[in-house]
Amino acid sequence: SPPKYNAQFMALGAGSGGPLEIEPNTVSSHKGTFVLPAPTILHNFQPHMHYRGKGQMLEAVYPSGRREVVNFMDRFDNTWNVNYVYDPDYAPIFPKGTVLTVTSWFDNTAANPNNPDPNQFVTSGQRTVDEMAHLNEQMIYLTQEDYEAIVAAREVRDVQTTDQ
Repeated sequence: SPPKYNAQFMALGAGSGGPLEIEPNTVSSHKGTFVLPAPTILHNFQPHMHYRGKGQMLEAVYPSGRREVVNFMDRFDNTWNVNYVYDPDYAPIFPKGTVLTVTSWFDNTAANPNNPDPNQFVTSGQRTVDEMAHLNEQMIYLTQEDYEAIVAAREVRDVQTTDQ
C-alpha cells in the first residue's frame, strides 16, 4: 500500500524569495524564513552554498515564541555536499505556524582558500561562481491528529529512557 504521507522537497533559505547579494572582501550573513503551513517532520538537513559558503544554521521559532537551534554546521566545503538524514524516531517535528529560519554565512575574502575572486560582487545564481543560501529539505506535512500522537509517543519514550 502507498505511504500515508509523502516527503516534499523545499529549498529553504535566502535567495529563493529575493536577491542574494554578497559584497566584495566581506564576511556576511543572510537569512531566509518559512512559516510551516501544517505540522511537519523534517527528513534531512542538507546545506547548499557555493565557493564562498562558510556555514549554515537552521532554527525553529515555535508559535509560543520559544527558539531552538535545530542544526548548525560551521565548516561548509563546496566539494562535499553532505545530506544529514535524521533517524525517523528522532527527526525534528514542529507544530503548524513554526517559523524555520536559515542563516547562511559567507566568506568573500582572500582568507577563504576556495574563493575564486574576493574582489567580485556576488549574487545568487545557478553557476558555481554565483551563490546560493538554502537547505535542500524534505518536509513531511502531517495532520494535527498524527502530530499530537507522535509528540505524545515521543514524550512517553523519553520519560521511559530517562527513568532507566
